[in-house]
Amino acid sequence: MEKKEILIRAIRNTEGLPAVLREHADKIGVCEDELFDESDFKNADEHIQSLSPSDPSKAELAKKWAAFRPFCNITLFQGSLWTDETAFNFWVAPETTTVIHWRQWSQERFKLAREMIDVSKKLKALQQKSER
Repeated sequence: MEKKEILIRAIRNTEGLPAVLREHADKIGVCEDELFDESDFKNADEHIQSLSPSDPSKAELAKKWAAFRPFCNITLFQGSLWTDETAFNFWVAPETTTVIHWRQWSQERFKLAREMIDVSKKLKALQQKSER
């Protein structure tokens, strides 16, 4: 089964997702592998701890990383899709075809987040290249 098919099946199999996400499951755009290792969790924990308790993103980030924790060093599939006004990111455990975490965004914020992810990946690649 192809990655996109697994993502679509996961959206349809996972209860509690927004109806609009289910309705637009066939519009998945980005389909990529994502692997989190111990250093990712350490960095996330440090970042979360540095946030003010009143920061609204603190609880959201803690929830996200708690969902990923059981999948340390296991490849997840990350997908995204856009509707007319909303964008979604979601992460799937391929073995169970289950959405383990999802996030809803405004399209403008989603585009900015994707650009930041792309820049971060390029920076990481450059750093690895310079370490050789």
